Amino acid sequence: MKKRGMIFFLCGGFWFLLFSGIFYENLLADEEISCEEIRQIWFEAMGMPENHEFEAEIECVEKFVNDEFQGEILFQKNGPKTRQKMVLLKPLDLKEGEKRPGFVVPYYDPDRMCGYDLVTKKRQKPGREYAEFGRLLVCEGYVVLCVEAYPFNLLADEAEAGRSQGLRFWQRAAEELKRQHPKWTGMGKVTSDVRLAVDYLANLDCVDGDRLGIAGHSLGGKMAFYGGTLDKRISLILASDFGMRWEDTNWEDPWYWGKDKVEIFQQNGLDHSSLLRLHAPGTFILIAGEADGERTRPLLTRAQESSQRAGKKLEIFLLNHASGHQPTRETVESALKLIRERFAN
Repeated sequence: MKKRGMIFFLCGGFWFLLFSGIFYENLLADEEISCEEIRQIWFEAMGMPENHEFEAEIECVEKFVNDEFQGEILFQKNGPKTRQKMVLLKPLDLKEGEKRPGFVVPYYDPDRMCGYDLVTKKRQKPGREYAEFGRLLVCEGYVVLCVEAYPFNLLADEAEAGRSQGLRFWQRAAEELKRQHPKWTGMGKVTSDVRLAVDYLANLDCVDGDRLGIAGHSLGGKMAFYGGTLDKRISLILASDFGMRWEDTNWEDPWYWGKDKVEIFQQNGLDHSSLLRLHAPGTFILIAGEADGERTRPLLTRAQESSQRAGKKLEIFLLNHASGHQPTRETVESALKLIRERFAN
């Protein structure tokens, strides 16, 4: 067995242990390197907030019912002075005392994932209905929690105006996060927010804690991938076109990882296959269309083969419609079928 190489670099005030590119294959192949060690590498890279003690209190501000689900609009504290907006969706046929599989569905805002304008309660405009993962999953019979994403839950007072400001708003959020928590990254923030949402969902009386999933499209796909691979409670991840390779999307932007860290990851051969390895045993469904595709397959294969060598089963499905960023009817129906088969009673 080759000796493991290591380099150290100072990262946001923390020493972060990273394995050199020459020996990166050992990060997946060497049995001495446990999943717990890999998990710690990623958490170290994401950094930690400062003065961040709080109780994740929940406030329900509204309940409503439509022809597809029962809804509850909630706010969950995700920091001493911040909250994230969430919408809990329950199937219409959910019986008292019954437990169903549960899904967290993160996105820019919960409205588009549940398919309804939460003010007017009217259906969203057509054209994105196959990306409405929250609505689609609750109609399958699952309990779903749609979750608002950073930066909108960090700059809540500016969020509505920020939606029309484009990248200026995102840059402003990155600067504010760095001001509040110099040693924390955007990916650390979104992963923390997702974990809080999972905490709430997993403890609901109507949710089967042994059948938890997470699903997301685009930014929501990034959040689903990180939130799912780094949380042992999640047994199934559905991620749509989030750009798994570093070069396929904007991971280097300051509201995600930042340019310096992504360059270090790339120079040292650290990619998302090691994160995916952490999901074993589990199921990973990737819908690809533009930011992901056949070029993503080597990462999937590497993670699956390393899991097999470790004696763990990692199911991976690549559903590639190759027709643009939005998921198609056929790929979503295939994904829902795979979920039904794995979450059947």
